[in-house]
Amino acid sequence: AVAEIVDDELSGFIAEAFSTDDLASKIDKILTLPSEQRRSLGKYGRNKIIKNYSSEVVVRILDDIYQTNTID
Repeated sequence: AVAEIVDDELSGFIAEAFSTDDLASKIDKILTLPSEQRRSLGKYGRNKIIKNYSSEVVVRILDDIYQTNTID
């Protein structure tokens, strides 16, 4: 789910589902942020993805699941 990946106001903005007004508001908000704040959102998001979703992390998680569910 998006809410698991995007931290609202830290790595982006989450709009209320099915609300075009809220989506428009969030788009306007990000377009009017100073460039340094937009850059900060991107850096935070990139670091979160690397930390939690890199191939090494995913392989380790899948290996742990496999090891836990394997019958000897």
